[in-house]
Amino acid sequence: MPIPKTSSGIPKLAFGCGTYYYKYGNNTVDEKLVAMIKATLAKGVVHIDSAEVYNVDKELGLALAESHLPREDYFITDKYFAGTSSYDARSKEANPYLHLKAFLERVNIPYVDLYLLHSPFIKKETHGFSLSESWKFMEQCKREGLAKRIGVSNFAIEHLEEILKVANEKPEVNQIEYNAYLQNQSPGIVEFSQKNGILLEAYSPLGPITKGDKTSGVGKEFDDYLTSLESKYGKTKTQILLNWVEKKGIIPITTTSKESRLDEFLDVFSFDLTPEEVETITKIGAQYKPPLRQHWVPEYGKYDNFRQTQNPTTTDQEKRRLQSRSTSSDPCTTSALAVDRQDVLIAELAAGAACSSSDTVVSIVSMAISRCSTQDLDKHPRNEMSVSSFKSPITELSSDLESWNRAPPLVYSRAPLAAKRANLAFWREVLIGNGRW
Repeated sequence: MPIPKTSSGIPKLAFGCGTYYYKYGNNTVDEKLVAMIKATLAKGVVHIDSAEVYNVDKELGLALAESHLPREDYFITDKYFAGTSSYDARSKEANPYLHLKAFLERVNIPYVDLYLLHSPFIKKETHGFSLSESWKFMEQCKREGLAKRIGVSNFAIEHLEEILKVANEKPEVNQIEYNAYLQNQSPGIVEFSQKNGILLEAYSPLGPITKGDKTSGVGKEFDDYLTSLESKYGKTKTQILLNWVEKKGIIPITTTSKESRLDEFLDVFSFDLTPEEVETITKIGAQYKPPLRQHWVPEYGKYDNFRQTQNPTTTDQEKRRLQSRSTSSDPCTTSALAVDRQDVLIAELAAGAACSSSDTVVSIVSMAISRCSTQDLDKHPRNEMSVSSFKSPITELSSDLESWNRAPPLVYSRAPLAAKRANLAFWREVLIGNGRW
């Protein structure tokens, strides 16, 4: 059935071009993504969610051109790359207004339907303008017709309050990480956004079935309950979770590499979970510990009590979660496993959950680096330093963990295959897999 829209015209389900298709630092065209966007549009999933940091403008432009659809027949979201809390990287363009103009030229469309600030980590010292000033650029985009709607992403309450103080046009959307095992990306953000008339969008909404532990405890109880709903409605767990998100008043953003799953997405709105079933999913999911946070961990992981109090001996449940992640079907992660599955697990344990002291992080990270081929990595420059030059002064990280946090997760298209695999295994799992992007 057709995907319904909100009262403001936003389709209630979106196809995401990030996570699986993320290719920051790699400028080769992903023909699979081009084909997937074309198939997505042809099937009727017309809400396409993109962002500057995903680096998929070429793919999006090609897919739209080859689809030959009238502009009003599809819905495009773009996001300005503000950077992270390390304030070390940001958009190539000087401000959100100039970025959107450049994006529209690259993709060859006259406007976007929704334009977001990708994060709130903006300050005058690094960007040349403050967070509140950035919103004025966003309002200029809407005023000039370059964006039909404007909003934010990954904003906590204090960030929204700062924007609302100066806004002539308040944000229409706040896109956050949200799933049954992470029902607030930051404290109170769902209730605050909804009380202030700001529509929420959810990325990574399927975490409980793709990353969660289904073998024991709350995870097993949750999965068993989804199984009972599968039987009742004749729907998949994917459809049930996406339906649950929508019933919470939130727009789910999901993705796939398989055209066959597009029909599954389209069938999300052909049934209705009862209020009691929505509440049961909510209650069981809220008991899952630690919360299933996959992104922006350095920024918001501090709100997970587990990450502050867990000692370096990881629980069996957390180990199973990490192991299930290291066997992901994500092609980048899978190719990375050519180095060593244990390296991936070590790196995740170090950066993700098990370590709170810099000394322990450095020790485990050092082990992971040492298993990579130095000869291959020497051929693989990363910005102004090679991986091996980063390895040698590893002890400096004990006193300067900021250096660790600033290391950008780049994939180089001209690097030797072994170097790319080693780079992906280490940097993707430590930084991307655990929320740096």
